Amino acid sequence: MSLEKLLKLKYLLLLKEFPGVLNLMSSKVSLNRL
Repeated sequence: MSLEKLLKLKYLLLLKEFPGVLNLMSSKVSLNRL
């Protein structure tokens, strides 16, 4: 596997899990506000 393919795969995974990460961050922020 070339480095470019690996980077693309990682990028796709990041895009896939980005909404989950956003939800996690927003929930942490709302927890800090309490």
